[in-house]
Amino acid sequence: MKKVPAVLATAALVMLTTSAWAIPITGTINFTGSGHATPNAAAIINATGVFFGDSQVAGTNSGTYSAIAVGTPVVFTGFTFNPSSGLVPMESLWTLTSLGNTYSFDLNSINRGHQSKYFLNLLGEGVLHATGFDPTPGNWYYSSQDGAIAFSAESSSAPVPEPGTFALLGAGLLGLAVYGKRRRNHDHSCNA
Repeated sequence: MKKVPAVLATAALVMLTTSAWAIPITGTINFTGSGHATPNAAAIINATGVFFGDSQVAGTNSGTYSAIAVGTPVVFTGFTFNPSSGLVPMESLWTLTSLGNTYSFDLNSINRGHQSKYFLNLLGEGVLHATGFDPTPGNWYYSSQDGAIAFSAESSSAPVPEPGTFALLGAGLLGLAVYGKRRRNHDHSCNA
């Protein structure tokens, strides 16, 4: 029965230390490919949505995405941006798999940056996902001109430890110290 508090304290310490090591996604990933505005690909100025054709990883990627090879295929989901209120949030705007890891992006907001006869620019926010990492807030950027698209996503938060997690860890360590002191005092009183 005396070992129960020690086992509980150890279990609490293990749970607290694992939650203290959140691993956010860092860096930027870039894509290129084909696509067109909808409903009429020939009139970007009147477009209300985006359709994606064949797309792949492109450019210089950084942070969590640095090991993903240029040319890795990505699957995009088309969306309506005008009006956008009915479709946001949207899970898995894009998804790709590389080296056994799955990466994806959930769309939370859509803003029109610029829309003209030949050019469309969209941007917004969302949540980045990757195998082995915590969901991380991110920004996205889309541009389309003459049937070619460019898309990038980047993490928007720096990895900052949560003060609450460290407070819980400290409380757990303090509890272990008090338990150890009481146990030593009890052992000394039994031997005297």
